[in-house]
Amino acid sequence: MRVACIAIRINLDFLIMRKFFLSLGIALCFFCSAFAQKEKHYEVLDEAKLIVNYNLIWRDDSTNLKLGKQEDMILLIGNDISSFQSLGYYRYREFQMMSPDASAIEYKVMVQETASNFSYRIYKNYPKNRITVMERVPFMGYFEYDEDLPDFDWEIMEDTIRIEGYLAQKAVCQYSGRTWEAWFTEELPFNDGPYKFCGLPGLILNMIDSKKDYRFYFQSIEVPEKGTTIKWENKETVKTTKKGLFKVIDNAAESVMRNFDERTSTEAQKNIYYGMKANNNPIELDRK
Repeated sequence: MRVACIAIRINLDFLIMRKFFLSLGIALCFFCSAFAQKEKHYEVLDEAKLIVNYNLIWRDDSTNLKLGKQEDMILLIGNDISSFQSLGYYRYREFQMMSPDASAIEYKVMVQETASNFSYRIYKNYPKNRITVMERVPFMGYFEYDEDLPDFDWEIMEDTIRIEGYLAQKAVCQYSGRTWEAWFTEELPFNDGPYKFCGLPGLILNMIDSKKDYRFYFQSIEVPEKGTTIKWENKETVKTTKKGLFKVIDNAAESVMRNFDERTSTEAQKNIYYGMKANNNPIELDRK
């Protein structure tokens, strides 16, 4: 009887320990899996050594020249790579990459605080002389293209002005159907600027097209907190070309225009239609 009790006790201890280690193993697997997913959520491309803040004023409706919009944009400059996007989109993507376990309420608040008109991210890789663009197209997903950095064929002028205390010099170029006027400063010796623009012997402060449809104005420059990085988000994207992406965007808009019926459309469909109808003045006019 005593032997039987001992056997039972040993079996119980074994079952308890087995259950403990099994639970521990499952917990460890879950932790490792979650950690691996978090690690794979993004890739660090470079460490940001400067942050340049711009304000973009633009007209997205060419039929209403009095109606303008504005949004803050951000340029992160690293040793080899830079990234450019809207400040709101940058804040939202950073939150999403760094807080994958955030609650639905936290996401809702962040979406409201960081609403943006632009969903593109532009990466310039100077050692490789390449530019990569990732953009989210509504209802279509994420698209990505990679190409050589544009040759802007700058003409540097003698005109100078002061912008936020920096001595700036004028340069002009033709790019994608527009004539652009840049004001750069050699006091900040960084071969970069807003949007895709680069290639001058100093940071581009202001960038304005001849019709004043798109105007990037320098706001400030700062050294970021240590550990601020330039990230690439690991998302499933459709690989394409610049013209291929433009075709997707333009075809989606044309489809909405073609199939719209005022009598049967919901309020949400009407908002989408009128929004797309007014968005007829892209920054790059050369679409074909």
